[in-house]
Amino acid sequence: MICSLFETVKLSPILPVDLSPWVGSSAQIHILRDDLNHSIVSGNKLRKLKYPLHHAMTAGYRGITSFGGAHSNHAHALAFACQQLQLECRLIIRGLEASPNTSKTLQDCTHWGAELVPISRQDYRDRHHHSAQQRWLKANHALIPEGGSGAQALQGMAEVLDDRTQSYQYIATAVGSGGTAAGLSLGLSAAQRLLLVPAVRDRQLPHRIDQLLNLAQDMPRHSVSMCWLTGYEWGGFARLPVELQQFVAAFYRHTQVLLDPVYTAKLCFALVEEIRQGRLPGNGSVLMYHSGGIQGWRGMTAKLIPEMQDCLATLH
Repeated sequence: MICSLFETVKLSPILPVDLSPWVGSSAQIHILRDDLNHSIVSGNKLRKLKYPLHHAMTAGYRGITSFGGAHSNHAHALAFACQQLQLECRLIIRGLEASPNTSKTLQDCTHWGAELVPISRQDYRDRHHHSAQQRWLKANHALIPEGGSGAQALQGMAEVLDDRTQSYQYIATAVGSGGTAAGLSLGLSAAQRLLLVPAVRDRQLPHRIDQLLNLAQDMPRHSVSMCWLTGYEWGGFARLPVELQQFVAAFYRHTQVLLDPVYTAKLCFALVEEIRQGRLPGNGSVLMYHSGGIQGWRGMTAKLIPEMQDCLATLH
């Protein structure tokens, strides 16, 4: 059954994208379109869930307990996957006010049978502490960390990179909980560099990635060059100022590639700016990982400028 679910994950295309409207000269990057890998829950989340869910099922667990916000891509993908695999799903949700009445993401989760447990933001800060996790963990459930970023998730992310990606000098990804970055680092060749753009102001991110890699001792690894591109957090996690929306809308009109509001919007803006400043090459040697998360736009409707609303209207 676990295989049938992940057999529906399609091979993601790699597409060249012209950056001349922003760079002012002939320049391009390539984008690995993992936003196209599934018809319902596209992106990195199902990849991160592949091996944790396989472990839960082979170990005989009845369900999964995990964590997320009201518009969490991880919670959305996990609820769908559990429904497909006939597993129970308990989601510990940040914010006592979180409700399917105010979140289409949570509407989907409840439609797929997930149990929602909203908690205060203060209590949610303890989500990484073992004692708190055990308090929220349902009997006979496996626990998957926030964002799906546990050691078992890394293999699924490493599998994103294949023979098609080996010719690129740089692989670029946004960083949230660290699991995607850690997993991609395991799929790099020794000659490649990993470009990391934080979507959140968190000085612990490098340490968290190291922790995940240290937990994945059974996976082959080699020394990888990681380069952090900071200063593109735009005020913090899920912040979406007007200038960033204008960039996303213009990028969509020019390329027909829709970026997500939390991760790839910041990632793509950072890469374009670094190429414009001459700090990265614009010769197509940069491969940007599009991690999906398009459903997250549904939680941003109150913040959207008219140009962004027009772009999203074309999707319906």
